[in-house]
Amino acid sequence: MISGAYDEAQPVAVSPYADRIPGARWEIFPESSHLPNVEEPARYIAVVESFLRGEV
Repeated sequence: MISGAYDEAQPVAVSPYADRIPGARWEIFPESSHLPNVEEPARYIAVVESFLRGEV
């Protein structure tokens, strides 16, 4: 799961979902609002690649 530090979906709204998905990872992007893939593309790609490689 991804969200931005300035996202309207604050951690209180996201955490119930993250907590209920077995094996879920949740990354909060510190310089983003609702579109981390646009606002922080390099970090977003690194996070997705890490997830696909199965890295924790």
